[in-house]
Amino acid sequence: MAAFSSVLKVNRVLKHLNLMNNHIGDQGAQLLASALFENETLCTLHIGLNPMGTAGGHRVCTSILCNESTSLQEVDFQGIALDSNLLENLHLKHPGLRITSHEI
Repeated sequence: MAAFSSVLKVNRVLKHLNLMNNHIGDQGAQLLASALFENETLCTLHIGLNPMGTAGGHRVCTSILCNESTSLQEVDFQGIALDSNLLENLHLKHPGLRITSHEI
């Protein structure tokens, strides 16, 4: 995941990424969050159904929230427990972003 995260940081081609149900835990979520903080190209991200837990989901959300140049238009957090205030802040900061989030 570390090598993938490094590539995703500088990606200028990949627009849609589906990482659902890929056994991404908290450590993988931290690496993904680091990449999302810098990525300006990705439009859709599906990371639901991964065992990243609340801490990992929080890191990913915070990275998207802090990325002023994000191109994300859709994020799917299905099955990941996330704080509703964090999701609200994400929606306020990026009003065009479609967020799917519900626990299973």
